[in-house]
Amino acid sequence: MTKLKINVNLDFDSQIKKHLIHLAEQERISISDMVKDLTIEALEYREDRYLSAIAEIRDISNVNKVKHRDVFED
Repeated sequence: MTKLKINVNLDFDSQIKKHLIHLAEQERISISDMVKDLTIEALEYREDRYLSAIAEIRDISNVNKVKHRDVFED
């Protein structure tokens, strides 16, 4: 798969910059890699919340459950 590289310029206030620098130093990575990692974590978190909401809608109480081995017997 071809990797699409997107450059994004962000402006943070001084307090956020300090936190990003501190986190990047702790993990011994660049600030841009730290921002990339945090962005990926945020996207995964949103995806988890979205999928959890779907699961709650689909979750039905008092439903008959079937065991895996009963369905896929040898």
